[in-house]
Amino acid sequence: MINFRRVIIRLFALLVVVLVVDPGDLIFHMKMPIFMLIWATWLILRTDSSAYGRRDLILVSLSFLAISIYGILAAVLQNNFVNDEFAFGFIKSISIFSLIFIIYDLRIDVFSIVSKWALIICGITLPIYIVITFFPALLSPIYNYVIAKDVAKIGYRAFYGVEIVMIYYRTSPLLVFSLCFFLDKYLQYKKIKFIPIAGIVFFTLFLTGTRANILMALIIAAFYFYRIYSKHFFAKIIYILGLLYAAVTFFSQLNFDVKDESSDVKGDHFNSYLELFDKNPNYLIHGQGLGSEFYSRGSAKMLPQTELTYLDLLRTFGFPVTILFLILLLYPIMYLFKNGYWQIYSSAIVAYLAYLFIAGTNPLLISSTGMIAVLVAYSFLKSKKK
Repeated sequence: MINFRRVIIRLFALLVVVLVVDPGDLIFHMKMPIFMLIWATWLILRTDSSAYGRRDLILVSLSFLAISIYGILAAVLQNNFVNDEFAFGFIKSISIFSLIFIIYDLRIDVFSIVSKWALIICGITLPIYIVITFFPALLSPIYNYVIAKDVAKIGYRAFYGVEIVMIYYRTSPLLVFSLCFFLDKYLQYKKIKFIPIAGIVFFTLFLTGTRANILMALIIAAFYFYRIYSKHFFAKIIYILGLLYAAVTFFSQLNFDVKDESSDVKGDHFNSYLELFDKNPNYLIHGQGLGSEFYSRGSAKMLPQTELTYLDLLRTFGFPVTILFLILLLYPIMYLFKNGYWQIYSSAIVAYLAYLFIAGTNPLLISSTGMIAVLVAYSFLKSKKK
């Protein structure tokens, strides 16, 4: 007899792998087929049994759908609907959240699945780093491929006067879940095998070269050191002070020169948002609409979104709807605190908040990958307090 639950869990793991390796769906073209297959398999599984559900999950799902519809209507009514591909891409990404009903019904451990399979990012990034370091001639073909498939960015950053290759895989922020997961496993079982895995994840986050990734990796490391040495007051204080000093020193010495224009681009994006709101203050109320575009000096062209995710939500939906969207993102955290689960799921909470922080300066939230991160948080709502 076919174990449909096991089949669905494996299909979900396969979906995670596809989203991790190919976030733009330009390599495998398997994202939606696997998504639909999961739903089809679950419907077969539940033929003879009613599915379990929660009112709050239904309400959240309807809210995400309502926000999407509102965004499109706002754009159409203001004659701003000029990018239907982006608008429907937004809806397609949000649709991934619907898997929460299957996750809740089958009690799928999303945190474990995402944390383990995100290690593929390390398995891709580190070999590329080694190859480029020892065989510089291969940089060009590798660079051209990852750019064409929209999976990574490769460049150089100066650190203490030394240029280091930085490889930013688009889904690398998911590694914050892996880092928290394996450090938590070490705390639980005291098995040294989890430390090298966490170390590789930490190093990979460092190799991305982004301030947000590196900062979150340092904060997570500090958090777990605190948990490990919470009974050793002086060791804890000395380490945390040393970590803060190292972080300040690191970021003050990091030289973002002409080979890394990321900060300047984001600064121009930010100023362009301010100019847009200054000329159209009404957008702060009802938004410019989903599928609209605005001119950003950061890219010197019309854009449907930028790396500044939360400002873009404000531009698209307006202040009231953006607040609602943020509440939906933070609802699982509020639920866990309200019901006394925050200590049990502290690792997942830290990882999720770290991801939301990183998503503030990268277009990672409103995407299929971003919804996987949201599913990790919402998956803990399946718990019932005893």
